[in-house]
Amino acid sequence: MGGQFIFRRNVTGCVCYHRVRFRPTLQVDIDMKTKVSIKTMDEKLFWSIVITGTAIVAGWLAFSLWYSPNLPVSNNPPADTIKGEKLKVDSPVFLENLKDGDVLPSGFVLRGKAQESWFRDGSFPIFLADSKERIVAQTFANVKGGSADNGMVAFEGPVFFAQPETRRGTLFFVKMGSEGLPDDLSELEEVLRVGVRF
Repeated sequence: MGGQFIFRRNVTGCVCYHRVRFRPTLQVDIDMKTKVSIKTMDEKLFWSIVITGTAIVAGWLAFSLWYSPNLPVSNNPPADTIKGEKLKVDSPVFLENLKDGDVLPSGFVLRGKAQESWFRDGSFPIFLADSKERIVAQTFANVKGGSADNGMVAFEGPVFFAQPETRRGTLFFVKMGSEGLPDDLSELEEVLRVGVRF
């Protein structure tokens, strides 16, 4: 502990001195600064977590909107008017990760290639119907990127749907016309199909 000597004359006339001790303020300052620093760190950590969490949620929502372009299918419209040829090896559409009769789970990402003429604004529609010929989902095959290979363009298309009542269904790949999708699905220009299981 620090202090200082003070000389005083007592009542008898003798000079004496005594040491006056003082309370150090350095430790108090350090403690206060430490508390302030800890409080500041806690606030920074809190807001850092809040901002990071918000960014993650916003990113996830943006990704979902971009990567899951499924359109809502109201009242399960019938698919009996859609006529299509069975998907073959030499068809304008080729699937890399799904073949006829395979199990199709919800969230599955279709990958393959299609002729350039099938795309309009970088995509073409895909319908999913159950065995009762009801459309249960609609999505798009989106250009994956890169240049065409022998006129074929790579695509990806995620398919999300509620569990159908039937165990089998059909995927319809639709060539996009110059006027877009017609109101009457029987007027579709070119359709290819592949059977799936749920």
